[in-house]
This record gives sequence, C-alpha cells and structure tokens, in this order.
Amino acid sequence: MRRKHTLAATAVAGILTVALGTSAAQAEVAADCGPGGPGEFANHTLLVFPGSHQPIYDFVNSAKRSIDLTMYELDDTTMEADLIAAVQRGVDVRVILDGRVGPGSKYYQPGYDKLKAGGVNVVWSNPAYYFTHQKTLTVDDRESLVMTGNLDSYYYNSDRDYALFDANPLDVRAIGQTFDADFADQAVTPSAGSGDLVWSPTTSEDRILDVINGAHRTLLVEQEEMYDTDVINALIAAAQRGVQVKLAIIEECDLYPYLNQLLAAGVQISLNNTSTDTLYSHAKVFVADYGQWDERAEVGSINISNTSLNENRELGVILDAFGPRNQQVLDTLDSVITGDFNDGQTYVATTDPSCG
Repeated sequence: MRRKHTLAATAVAGILTVALGTSAAQAEVAADCGPGGPGEFANHTLLVFPGSHQPIYDFVNSAKRSIDLTMYELDDTTMEADLIAAVQRGVDVRVILDGRVGPGSKYYQPGYDKLKAGGVNVVWSNPAYYFTHQKTLTVDDRESLVMTGNLDSYYYNSDRDYALFDANPLDVRAIGQTFDADFADQAVTPSAGSGDLVWSPTTSEDRILDVINGAHRTLLVEQEEMYDTDVINALIAAAQRGVQVKLAIIEECDLYPYLNQLLAAGVQISLNNTSTDTLYSHAKVFVADYGQWDERAEVGSINISNTSLNENRELGVILDAFGPRNQQVLDTLDSVITGDFNDGQTYVATTDPSCG
C-alpha cells in the first residue's frame, strides 16, 4: 500500500462544489462562510479531491466560537497554523488525533506538539477504539465536514477523496455529542442524527450492508480496501441477482484473492495507482441505483475491513435524492467515480507470486 507509513488498518483535479467544472471563483464563493450563520454550505455540499484544500481552510477561518476536529492523520502546516490562529482570536479549539499511529511518529507527533504549544486543546484518541480513523471538522456547532481523506498534505496531489458539508442540525448535534464523549474518553453510543449518520464500531457494517443489499440495478463502488467477508459476500450476492456492480480500487497484491472472488461472481473491477493510472483511490464510497427514485450513497471514513467496521471510531453519511442539494452530490459522485473506473486498468484474475 502506497502510504508514508504502513497502515495497520487493513488493515479531477480541482475542487467540485456540487457540480463538475466549477471555476476557482465559484469555488471561493461556495466556501465563503460569511457572518457564520447556519446552513451556508447547505445540506449537503461536496468537495472532490485532488485539488485545493482552501475551502476547508476557509471553513476553519470562519469560526467565531468553536472548532472540533477529529482526525486520523494531521500533517498540514496551513491547517495547524489556522487552528492556532483561531485560538488566538478567542475560538475554543479542540482536536482529537489518533492515539495509535500518532504518538512518537515523525510525521504526526510534531503537529500534536505544535498545536499544544499554540494553545489548542489537543488530545490523543480514546484507546477504546483500535484506531480513531474518523475525519470530521465541526465549526461553531452549526456545520460539520465529513471527510474520506486525512489532513495530510503529502497526499493532496495524488489521492481521490471526498468531503461532505452537513448542515443538518440533528446531524451536527449528534456529531458534537459523540465528539464530547470521545474527547473525554467516555463511552458513548452515537446517534444517527437525522437518520443518515453511520458510525463505527456500532452501526457501520449493518448500514453499509443495507445499502448493498437494497440495490436493485446498479452499485458503483470506490474503495481503498476490500477485506471484509460480509461486505464481499453482499457484493457477490448483488452481482448474482443481476445488479451491475462496478468497483474502482487501488492496485494492491494483498487484495487479489478478494478481487478474484468478486470477479468470478461478475463484479467489474478497475484498478488505479498503476503504471498507467497514478490516481490513488483513498475514497470510501458506495452509490446504489443511481438515476432511480430510490438511489442512495454512503460516503465517509469507513474502509471495508473488519477493523474499520467493527473496532475503529469512524463516521460516514448515507444520502438519498430527497435532501437539499443531495441530487447534485449524487450526480457528482456518479460522474467522478464512473470516470475513475473508466480511466483505470481492467482487472483480470491474478495470482502474483511476488505477494508471497
């Protein structure tokens, strides 16, 4: 796996705010938080990466009262400086960083130390979770940003990731309540908010399986990992009942036995991070029955591994076409993932002796 360190979790260049081809000026307007009123990003608005992370910096810089950040990997000097600057202007800034991968790391300990020295209330994550792999930013208790990607600038130019602004008050409240408990190392059963929040280790596997098992016509999947037996079996069952299943995923020899099972069942698979396609699918997305009345998507931090589904702290969001701007988000997810699938290298059954 191509990462700065080996992850134990197995373990379009530019920004797309709602629609493909958004100009830089339009993106700046979409990211302008103005006076800090509710719903300025609307529920929901999507950012697509690679591309500028300026809208995320703008979101942080819009804070008047509070910032809560939960992040697996933080190694971004601009973000660190913005968080410290927020403290200096009187904002209450709290940060949870993963307590397994971070402490002592040459990549992530310096950021922790810098934030601590700058007055940020930063803690290592609750050890009750194997990893705190969640990637969520909440500003002024009015809006949350749920991300598939880390705030690690080393990967900004290469990784396919998504970030979803959620202004639903029930969702924001639920995310805040879970943050409060996690920050204090207290036990909590997270709320689903308005019904669309998906949490590990409590509900994510059941909710993701529900999306897969509910698909009637198509499933479009973009993932970094595909190791969980229950999810793999659900994808196989979907293909066998006639659903067109397409999977865009990284090239990784450890995945081959699982991809071979999927391929044999009729799942179409496309690889990236190859010699001909250098994009790295760090995203974690399912889109079911796009273009139909019952279309749904799940997007968030949740990898398809037992660790991610059942042992980590993770957060995702399930979308349908009925919420404000949701159709535009679904349109964008379908367009980008379809492009990634078409641009990748078609997978054929592989036994690679180099995998050992």
